[in-house]
Amino acid sequence: MCLRGSNRARKRAAYTGETAPENRGRGAQGDGAQARTRAARLQFVETNPNAETPVNDAPHPLQVKAWRRMGGPGRLELAAELRRKVIGWKRDALRAQHPAWSDEGIERAPAGIILRGNT
Repeated sequence: MCLRGSNRARKRAAYTGETAPENRGRGAQGDGAQARTRAARLQFVETNPNAETPVNDAPHPLQVKAWRRMGGPGRLELAAELRRKVIGWKRDALRAQHPAWSDEGIERAPAGIILRGNT
């Protein structure tokens, strides 16, 4: 997740008094602000008030590198594979929740659920 320029990052900067994301590294002081590492820019960590440890939802740099190496067709195949898996998991869950449903109903239901955005 890239936070530079996002609304969440702007709100966080306004709340904490930090520099807004679009203005970071543009100081006239020449204090080396542009030399920040990517890791320092991605320090923002979302926390769940119910969780004991903070959660970082940014992808690992090696994962980003792998996605870039895949190219468009590779990422599309990955997305299609994930969709097939999600539909299979939903089909299995529906089969467990509704044992009286016919096989045809179980096969049709996940597509409708995903199309409507229900879970």
